[in-house]
Amino acid sequence: MVGEAIKQVYQLIGKPIESVTGMEKDGRDWTVTLEVLELSRIPSTTDVLGSYEVSLDKDGELTGIQRTRRYPRAELAQLLGRRPETVSRMEHRDDGWHLGLEVVELERIPHSTDVLASYDVLVDDDGSLLQYARTRRYYRNRAEDE
Repeated sequence: MVGEAIKQVYQLIGKPIESVTGMEKDGRDWTVTLEVLELSRIPSTTDVLGSYEVSLDKDGELTGIQRTRRYPRAELAQLLGRRPETVSRMEHRDDGWHLGLEVVELERIPHSTDVLASYDVLVDDDGSLLQYARTRRYYRNRAEDE
């Protein structure tokens, strides 16, 4: 299934597939999540990746594709020392893309007591980081508390 998804997505968008980040069976159909190299740069840590959800029927035929996010390979992760866990907000304005990111800053056991942080991030249309700021910290099990 994964091989079919990679082959069909590459034929459709003509960009290299970096990795498979998820695969889920829903009844008879499959959803495969792929990271695609959308913009290659030097150095490669500034490449722009896209995350795509690909839907396949039971025979492996492509039934849908959607880019769910676009992001620089390592800029923010290098600055923070951690990869963002989720994108909670995405809005395009005249000055670029405004993102809300959630980052695990301190992992604990049980995970419900992890310390997370929300970041406001601005990237330009090519995915280059322009600015970022941590807006709050919270425990995972108290995500709604202010």
